[in-house]
Amino acid sequence: MPGADRSSAFWAGGATTYRNNSSVIFDLFNEPWPDNNNISSAAWTCLKNGVTCLGVSYTAVGMQSLVDTVRATGATNILMIPGITYANTLDQWLTYKPTDPLNNLAASWHSYAGQYCSGQSCWDSQIAPVAAAVPLIAGEIGESDCAATFINPLMTWLDAHNANYLGWAWATYDCSAFPSLISNYDGTPTPFGQGLHDHLLALTGSPAPIVSLSVSPNSIVSGQFATLTWSSTNATSCTGTDFAASGTSGSTAVAPTSNTIYSITCTGTEQVGCHCCGSGKDHRAARGRDDYQTCFTSNRV
Repeated sequence: MPGADRSSAFWAGGATTYRNNSSVIFDLFNEPWPDNNNISSAAWTCLKNGVTCLGVSYTAVGMQSLVDTVRATGATNILMIPGITYANTLDQWLTYKPTDPLNNLAASWHSYAGQYCSGQSCWDSQIAPVAAAVPLIAGEIGESDCAATFINPLMTWLDAHNANYLGWAWATYDCSAFPSLISNYDGTPTPFGQGLHDHLLALTGSPAPIVSLSVSPNSIVSGQFATLTWSSTNATSCTGTDFAASGTSGSTAVAPTSNTIYSITCTGTEQVGCHCCGSGKDHRAARGRDDYQTCFTSNRV
């Protein structure tokens, strides 16, 4: 539980600093375990109201007080309110939900294989009602078996309930004893991390093609040759307009005698295009920009 001696001051300062950045979400406390980690009304009362709590040797501050502290700064940020038993339990979250004048609270839930509420029957009975009432953020999900057999059905369930989730943890410990997403800090995934990666990728679909188109030299006169060069990633085919594009990357010569717009469209599972201008007059050619998949022109007559 957060201590009354410092936690309120911490959140007053943090909320003041980030109150103008709505992209920052405040997780008011990570994994509380009041009442000696028991699932009880005493634990929920402690979490909400603080002060003297079973199993806590110091004066605690509750979530209601921290909500009030944050809102007193003028911060309108989303506030994450955890469950008990290391945030595994949300059985009485709605009953002990703090009062927020902005009604901008999210429920914070952690779920690991083998811990409390790690099966669908519990998700349906305890977690679903919370997810139906407020945004649900599963800030930690994982398993310590070098597999994704637990998180796969969990993520599917969370998707179906419009919930949010994060895998834990970006660490290189032995995945058979710790929920490590990676085996190397270059990002090499463990089977657990690969399962999370693959699920998220399936939600977004294959990455969109990225294409660039450029011309050299930078200036020509009517009838002179210039070379169009294109390249792409995540593409399976490319088609040029007013020039023949062969393959997903390459180059070809063009000799425009009048103002001409050359474009290329590359297709993967999605389609993007890029344009360049050619002119029969003295022309400063377009330069492709990969970041926007577009081109701009600067003409000199």
